[in-house]
Amino acid sequence: MALLRDPKSYLPSLLLVVFLFQISWCLFVAYPIAWEHAMKKGKQWIYLPKRWNGFYRFSVIWFSRLLIIVNAGLTCVALRAWLPNIDIKYLIVTAIVSLIFFWRISQWILQSRLRQQEDSYYYFQDQLDEELDKDGKDSRQPASKNLASFRHQNLLRNADQEGGLIKALSNQSKLYQTRKTAAIAKWKTENALS
Repeated sequence: MALLRDPKSYLPSLLLVVFLFQISWCLFVAYPIAWEHAMKKGKQWIYLPKRWNGFYRFSVIWFSRLLIIVNAGLTCVALRAWLPNIDIKYLIVTAIVSLIFFWRISQWILQSRLRQQEDSYYYFQDQLDEELDKDGKDSRQPASKNLASFRHQNLLRNADQEGGLIKALSNQSKLYQTRKTAAIAKWKTENALS
């Protein structure tokens, strides 16, 4: 009981646990929030998981917001425990800064999952461009972009049905990054020789 009476002893640990939970939540559950936002901005090749609708979507969005508020609140409570005579205006500023900080962290994590999906799509686009270039066809036609989008979404749909969406996305992203790095290195060596 003495542990519960002294918040200085457990608040930092509690804040760390909730913060790590928020990071995990964004990485493994809430990532479709950024995907849906990108789709609304016009990226029609984005794949949204099948379960991302109705009550599930609503609850994930609201729980994500709640986690941000809880983290900011715990930060203020911890500050108040460590500095009991702190002026209320500093506590309000801390709350606002904490809300912005935890919201930006969430956005950064969600955007990292979106970048993985973009890498996966561009991997298929590059692969298709190479195929079309070998056949002597123009790769800038909308049909080629639609085919790349179809291949990308089909891969992610199948992975989602098997329960391996995140793993497939990570693998595709790594393939694209490897290909991109190799292409940059090749370009640098060609230009260095010229």
